[in-house]
Amino acid sequence: MAEDPHSIEDVAEGLEDVVEGADEVSIGDVLDEFGYRSFGPLLFFLPLLELSPLGGIPAVPTVIAAIIALIALQMVFAREHIWLPEFIEKRSIKASHVQWAGEKLKNVAGHIDGVLHERLRSLSKGVMLRVIGCVIIALCAMVPPLEVVPFASSLPMLGIAALGLAIIAHDGLLVLLAGCLSSGSVYLVATSLGSGGSG
Repeated sequence: MAEDPHSIEDVAEGLEDVVEGADEVSIGDVLDEFGYRSFGPLLFFLPLLELSPLGGIPAVPTVIAAIIALIALQMVFAREHIWLPEFIEKRSIKASHVQWAGEKLKNVAGHIDGVLHERLRSLSKGVMLRVIGCVIIALCAMVPPLEVVPFASSLPMLGIAALGLAIIAHDGLLVLLAGCLSSGSVYLVATSLGSGGSG
């Protein structure tokens, strides 16, 4: 592809291209497919991995969150190209996990793409990208403490995926909705840690 996707269907097709004939897929392969200037696809794709069965493996959600935070940090500093250390780019997972994500996306692409529109674009570009980057970093910081409860880290990851999708579709309304989801994640972490501390 090597060009900016504008919908879930574009992302699903890109993932199909990545896994074609492969046993394993690296993060570098995904970057090559979508381009090193496209933050949205990676911020959408990586949370999907955490939402897959892969996310049930201990420490995997935290590793994924760390990679996402590194990418979001580059948004905060307005980098034009994504940079990742070589050892992260070469980090591979089974192609079946990527294929799982691609198939799930394809199943919902028609429904979700139908409601996504380029609206309130000012909320999904420019300075707002830096704000979104800060929100994503905050959501990533919530993942490690939530790992003690299986799949509890899925909530902040859903928020990150929604923000990644908003960047892809240039949909400012989705940015606002994702912000509400992120607020729910903050509340969950606060109440969970509060309960743990009072016990």
